[in-house]
Amino acid sequence: MAFLQATCSISILFLLTIFIHDCRSSSTPFECVRTANCSCYIHQAKYDFYCPSDEEGFNFFVEPKKQLNFPICNSDKWNLDIFPNLNVGEIEYLQFRMCPFPDTFKMIMDRFGAKNPKTLKFDNNSDNKDKTISRHLFDGLSGLESLILSENRIRSITDDAFDDLGSLTMLDLRANNLELKPTILKNLRNLTLLDLSENHLTHIPDGLFDNLLNLKFIYLRKNDLTDLQDNLFQPLNDLRLLVLSFNKIQKLNSTTFVHLKNIVEIDLTANNISEISENTFSENRKLTKLLIKRNPHLASLPVGLFSNLKELETVDLSENNLEFLPSKLFENDSSIQNIILRRNMLTDIPENIFDGLKSLNKLDLSYNKIASISAQTFYPLTNLKNLMLQYNSLTNITNDIFSELTMLEEINLEMNAIHTVDEGAFQRNEYLKIVRMGHNEIKYSMSNSPFRNCIYLEELFLNNNLMEEFAENIITKNTLRLIDMKYNRIKNISSVQLQKLTPFKLILDFRYNNITVVELDLLEVLATSQDKLLDAASKTPDDDFVIYIAGNPIECDCKAFHLSRYVEGSMYPEALAYMQIEVGDATCKSPNSLAGFPISKLKSKMITCSLTQFYGNSSLCPESCICETRPWDKSLIYDCSNGNISNVPNIILPGGNLYNQTEVHLEGNHLTQGPVEGMGYEKTTRLVLSNNKIQEIKWLPPNIQVLHFDHNNISFLSYDILKQLNESTVKNISLDHNPWRCDCDAVNLTNFLKENLLRKQYNPKSITCAQSGKSLINLNINNLCPTYLSFVLGISMSLLIIMFLAALSIALYYRYQQEIKVWLFAHDMFLWFITEEEVDKDKLYDAFISYSHKDEDFVTEKLLPILEDGPHPYKLCLHFRDWIPGEFISKQIAQSVENSRRTVVILSESFLESVWGKMEFRTAHTQAMSEGRARVIIILYGNVNLDNLDDELKSYLRTNTYLKWDDPWFWNKLRYALPHPQRAFDKKVQRNNNIMLTLHDKLDLITTPTTPNAGSTPPAVSLDPLLIKDNPLDFSKTELRSTAPAAEA
Repeated sequence: MAFLQATCSISILFLLTIFIHDCRSSSTPFECVRTANCSCYIHQAKYDFYCPSDEEGFNFFVEPKKQLNFPICNSDKWNLDIFPNLNVGEIEYLQFRMCPFPDTFKMIMDRFGAKNPKTLKFDNNSDNKDKTISRHLFDGLSGLESLILSENRIRSITDDAFDDLGSLTMLDLRANNLELKPTILKNLRNLTLLDLSENHLTHIPDGLFDNLLNLKFIYLRKNDLTDLQDNLFQPLNDLRLLVLSFNKIQKLNSTTFVHLKNIVEIDLTANNISEISENTFSENRKLTKLLIKRNPHLASLPVGLFSNLKELETVDLSENNLEFLPSKLFENDSSIQNIILRRNMLTDIPENIFDGLKSLNKLDLSYNKIASISAQTFYPLTNLKNLMLQYNSLTNITNDIFSELTMLEEINLEMNAIHTVDEGAFQRNEYLKIVRMGHNEIKYSMSNSPFRNCIYLEELFLNNNLMEEFAENIITKNTLRLIDMKYNRIKNISSVQLQKLTPFKLILDFRYNNITVVELDLLEVLATSQDKLLDAASKTPDDDFVIYIAGNPIECDCKAFHLSRYVEGSMYPEALAYMQIEVGDATCKSPNSLAGFPISKLKSKMITCSLTQFYGNSSLCPESCICETRPWDKSLIYDCSNGNISNVPNIILPGGNLYNQTEVHLEGNHLTQGPVEGMGYEKTTRLVLSNNKIQEIKWLPPNIQVLHFDHNNISFLSYDILKQLNESTVKNISLDHNPWRCDCDAVNLTNFLKENLLRKQYNPKSITCAQSGKSLINLNINNLCPTYLSFVLGISMSLLIIMFLAALSIALYYRYQQEIKVWLFAHDMFLWFITEEEVDKDKLYDAFISYSHKDEDFVTEKLLPILEDGPHPYKLCLHFRDWIPGEFISKQIAQSVENSRRTVVILSESFLESVWGKMEFRTAHTQAMSEGRARVIIILYGNVNLDNLDDELKSYLRTNTYLKWDDPWFWNKLRYALPHPQRAFDKKVQRNNNIMLTLHDKLDLITTPTTPNAGSTPPAVSLDPLLIKDNPLDFSKTELRSTAPAAEA
């Protein structure tokens, strides 16, 4: 008894010692062991090992109690000696990727101290050519539950390979080259998932599934199966999922799936099925999902194929070649929720095909050829929420097609040929949230919106239709979040049209339409109206009201003014917060000056309006001009540039005070002068006359602010023009590239340029001298007037000399007064200082009359009565009266000429025949030449042939004027040419008379008037003694007046 007790005590002590040792071992933390061949790094809870550390080799990591993982093995064989001795302990996961197959997995586990993995994954080893899997490989893995051997090019598996893996529940043999044997799975009774996909299998051997009573999931996709033999799946009573997609199966008969009583999902996608038996699925009562899509040879389905499948929820028959559907295809399938018939060849849908499908939630009939749908077709689908009818051939949507789909939330009618939508088409679909009707032929001309009862509508797609306007009634509910109307033909949108859309989160997509006008005239009014807008401060980023208008040909004219204000941000803040307009790549279509210009960069100051269109009156615009208004600054713009214009056009301003300023462009023409007062330019504030041929600026508008006269022929600016510019409000002036004359007259211009350098000038350094090319702004008075300083200095230094000479001159004058005056008078010098009467005061006669004795009657009867009588008689010297008898005629002629202030020659045919007459003329002419005075007056009397005159007389008449007896103004001209008696003129008249003495020829203005009828005697007209007084010569002006020559006093 004691032995037994001692023995028990020793046993207990031994067991306790083992337990304590195991506890200590299990509690010992895993260490990152570094050796000469391996390096180790700790990353979070993982230990990364690289063996060898300095070359490419094995890389693995350890997560204690979780996994031993070899993510990549850069070797074609295992050399366990390079690895450190580790004690990984029990793990759940053992993985090898791109590694060579070991002899056994146990030797690797032993080296690393890894125990009892639940999952083994060995995949992606393409170097294992035609590998055979044997039982020895899995020694020590009897507790394995999941085995993954995918993508290893395994060729065969021995019959007993998996005999020791009785606990296995998942076996993945995907993507190998297996040749299956019927008994390789015989001991895997606990297997629930088997994946044999992508193994090029052409058939499944009989008996392969015999012992797999717990198998629930089979994957056989992407093989080459063409037929499924009867009773193949007979042992699989508990199977739930069968995937046979991407094979070459051609036929399904009534026994293929008859034993799969608990099957839930069958996938037959992408096969070559052309025939299906009517009872193929009749025993699969628990079937919920059936995929028979992408079978191009499937053109028809048997009647009742899916009938009485009470738990069936989804049927996908898309991408087949079905041309029609039997009416009882879904009979008694009350649980079905999704039917997908997309991409078939259906042209019609039977009226009662959906009878009893009250649970149907989604119906996809897209990509078919359906041209019409009966009103009764959708009546049973009272719970349908999603209806896909895009890419069909529907043309009309009538009031009753969708009337019973009262729970419908989304409908897609895109890519049909719909051109008519009845106003009641969606009147009972109040739960609609998304409507897609793009890519149709809808014009939308309804008075009532077909969506007016869709109170939950959020997204409306009407893109790619034929709509020409955005109707305000298209939507009346504020749940809307998106209206897509891009790629239509809409021409304009306005803030008035948008006012019914409340300023909550909403997107209006008008991109790529024909919108030329975006009218935002009333946007500011709407935005600031309290009953139209929530307070801007209460809006959140989610409340953005966004409008997209990219890709539209916007006309950037008057109607785009408020759009430009919005784009540049100059509208009221309330308006900018009311909506967000995204212009994107939209550009200006017109006018030509803005064609192609991005709307995103458009400024309100760029917008102009046609004056003719605005007023409807073409007469307001001159020919060859473009006349516009600019709302930005209320300006009138007359653009007559580059119009081949030679004369400045007159401007007619519109009535009223609507405009603040006028802008005129006349650059690039052939103008020789600018506008003048009275041509309509008085209110012009901007005048551009660049690139013309203007030589002088005579007038400027009083309110000018911008003035461009560059590239003309201007050489000088008058003092008055510079003064006006200096005192004006002009902000910018360009005068460059003109041939400026750089002399003393340019001093004022240079001063103006310097004083206004920053304020008014544009490109001042280009205002250069015509000859030297120097910039005027860099010149001063010394450069412009080189003699100015010499003159100033000379004046002061010469004053004493002048004063001295003046005193000496006065003394000499009083001593030799008479001689000085005669000399000065004869040489036309200082004539203001003397008078003719002073020079000729000693002469006896006013005039000597030289004539032929044959003309004595004319002299005595015509001339003498007038000249010797009257208020101012002349003293005349006559042959018959004043000559001394007996004296030599030649001497008498010389004395008569010498003693007379004038010699009057009566030039007639008789005079030309007289030798003494010619001598009298020659004597008088010679004396006049010696004195430098005009003392000869010739009166042409009778018909005298001037061609018969001698050379001397002919030369005189050619260079001097003469009087004709038959001239109506004869007497006035004669008295004017004769000496004037001394009178008490005032100082002004006396000064003018003295200036008259400086004229070289007293007869310059005695012109030859129109000759009256022959023989008529001109009347004796008294000379107005105040003629010169009443018409004084004004030398203060630059303009010359035409006057008669002054007579000598």
